[in-house]
Amino acid sequence: MCCSNHGSYEVLVEFVALCISKLKLGKASGLDGVEAEHILYVHPLLCMQLCGLFNAVLRCGYVPNCFGKGIIIPLIKDKSADITAINNYRGITLSSVSSKVFEMCLLELFSDYPLTSDLQFDFKNLRYSNAIYSLSSVVDFFTKISSTRMLPRSNYSL
Repeated sequence: MCCSNHGSYEVLVEFVALCISKLKLGKASGLDGVEAEHILYVHPLLCMQLCGLFNAVLRCGYVPNCFGKGIIIPLIKDKSADITAINNYRGITLSSVSSKVFEMCLLELFSDYPLTSDLQFDFKNLRYSNAIYSLSSVVDFFTKISSTRMLPRSNYSL
């Protein structure tokens, strides 16, 4: 499906087609208006085009900006609970279908590396207050040093 040659990775056309076949249907589209059904029922040449794009991304280390854009929708967790409580909401992001297919390829390609970040607050069942505290600490740090730009990693000392 995916292969690794001396540290470089490649996505195969057949694997892109498999990932497309696994897309969930009937879901809302991202900013581009393309739905899973559009990609699923389009000509098979699209798999080749997406494969070429994904392999170029892997070779160049540059992901198209549109892959990182989405619409965040707040969803109520428990409708019988207090709908004004921040902890009763979770956010979902509507992203482009092509970025979802790319993500599926990456998850398979790098499945040997099941590392997650401690900064994945929601997925680690941490409260939003932890995320807000982290953001506040970063803002305070950069305000304290009167900077609006990121410094090299070696210069950080919180």
